Amino acid sequence: MPALYEITQELSRLFDRAEEQGGELSDQDFILLDELEGNFDDKGERVIKVIRSLQADAKRDREEARFFEQRAGVAENRAKWLKLYLQRNLESLGLKKRQFGLFIASLGTASMPTVEVLDIEVVPEKYVFTTKVVAKKAATLAYKEGERIPGLAFKHSTFLRIK
Repeated sequence: MPALYEITQELSRLFDRAEEQGGELSDQDFILLDELEGNFDDKGERVIKVIRSLQADAKRDREEARFFEQRAGVAENRAKWLKLYLQRNLESLGLKKRQFGLFIASLGTASMPTVEVLDIEVVPEKYVFTTKVVAKKAATLAYKEGERIPGLAFKHSTFLRIK
């Protein structure tokens, strides 16, 4: 069976020929049209089956990824908790370094301090990032009401809906 694009090209040629002949098709053209439409429908159905299969695979993979992401998060949180647990116990005993079988655990101090923001309103501007973000939904609603907004382009895209 020919590819979908080949069937489409053949149908387009047939429609062009019919247009050139004033909308008239010969009996042979009708037979060809019927065959091409059947092939087009069969090929289209196969393509849609592949689309649905790929969508199902993607959904399954996203769900599995969420599951493994959650599982990884649980393991990371447990490791952080255990690390902090060991740190607290070393600190409470006043130990800076200790060998545990094959491992050595030691307490250290970071060379750069961490920053905790107490009140962002009083922090000087040179230490604060500001980012501009377009309110796309509000802009789209204004566009639909006829407003023209400089710096924005609104495009209507075509999509395929499969039911």
